[in-house]
Amino acid sequence: MIHRVGGRQRHRDDRIIAAAIAKAGSAENAQEVAETMRANGPWTTAIGDIGYDAKGGITRPASRPMPRSSSV
Repeated sequence: MIHRVGGRQRHRDDRIIAAAIAKAGSAENAQEVAETMRANGPWTTAIGDIGYDAKGGITRPASRPMPRSSSV
């Protein structure tokens, strides 16, 4: 299962799916592509690394807090 939230999510998913198909060697077996997506993540994207859990949910590494800027 791939979560879709607007055009940006879809575009990011499309790149991950394309990379998983290349790694799996074929798009003929959707189950194999899904297993490749789960097993070979996290996948590097423009917004950070994304992986998929056993149920297909998106996982992301723990984010680091943004440094506070000093007041001027």
